[in-house]
Amino acid sequence: SFRCIGGEVIAAEGDSVTLSCTFKTSTSLPRLFWYKQVNSYLKYMLRRYLTTKENSPEFKENRFDAEVKDKSIPLTIHDLHVSDSAVYYCLVPSREDQWSPHSQGGMAPGDVGIPACESCASSRVSSVCLRISVSLSVLLLHLVLFLNHQVWLECTCSPSSN
Repeated sequence: SFRCIGGEVIAAEGDSVTLSCTFKTSTSLPRLFWYKQVNSYLKYMLRRYLTTKENSPEFKENRFDAEVKDKSIPLTIHDLHVSDSAVYYCLVPSREDQWSPHSQGGMAPGDVGIPACESCASSRVSSVCLRISVSLSVLLLHLVLFLNHQVWLECTCSPSSN
């Protein structure tokens, strides 16, 4: 399950907004990921590693971009749409082989899926909520921002049938 708490920032449809994510890791060159919650699943958006910049086809770089800056990887969303309202997750693997979108048990770019339990149990996750409200017929995007707030992804592992 996911939990979402924090303050609120308002941005208008069509504007740009930056979602903050700060991290601590023992890895000198971490792989960094952003995911969007779709219902109860996580959809892979993008990853950054060294000079690698990869975006899922659904999240094109001209609208969704992230740059690693010291110990942060803020996500900027341009030309905000109502459909951008969601909970966003910044993931920093605690091991080099975790959270690769191509790895077994992970999520292929553009796919929707639940992260592997192994990754859930040992990865730190920062969450950012992007919300919508309607006021006087004007659509507003409500951004609930978590600065330096980390939560665990909770998942249930079932024994293998083998």
